[in-house]
Amino acid sequence: MTKKEKLLITAKKLFGERGYFDTPTALIAKEAGVSNGILFHIFESKEKLILAVYKQIKEALFEYTQQQIYKAATLKESVYTLWLATVEFHLEHRDDFLFVMQFESSPFYQNQAQESNRYSQLLDELMQKGIENQLFKALPTPYLCELVNAQIHVAVNYLHRYGQKELKADYKNQLFEAVWEALLKSK
Repeated sequence: MTKKEKLLITAKKLFGERGYFDTPTALIAKEAGVSNGILFHIFESKEKLILAVYKQIKEALFEYTQQQIYKAATLKESVYTLWLATVEFHLEHRDDFLFVMQFESSPFYQNQAQESNRYSQLLDELMQKGIENQLFKALPTPYLCELVNAQIHVAVNYLHRYGQKELKADYKNQLFEAVWEALLKSK
């Protein structure tokens, strides 16, 4: 494992546990087994490290979800697959989930609003398709994406809090139907 990889893994864990402001770079470097100078050689600043961790998580999430979506799926099947894969990814990667929850509520996320990632693009494309097909509410796609992400966060928080690491088929269908109904246009 490279020093950069060690730093990213350690930073993700510590930021998720302690928060950004209560996690000094010296602690990250120490826990990763490198000097603080090496940390700043690889990442120019703490903010660059935070952004790198976020980008790494979103890329891993995209790779995980992309493998599960098949091309001939209906829109509902595609949204379901993306939703379920994201929930499962976050259940399996608790440190990633804690980091993303914190990041998306921080000023760092606001500064990243213009910068997209492949996972967000995929979700945005699905929301656009739903609007174009007049299935989804005619709301801005970023709003619909936030709505889906919020439902993912609620599901993962709930499942972690109540010790359910695995979703049974009927239960995951019920949870997803709440997401799907929130997206649909009123009849």
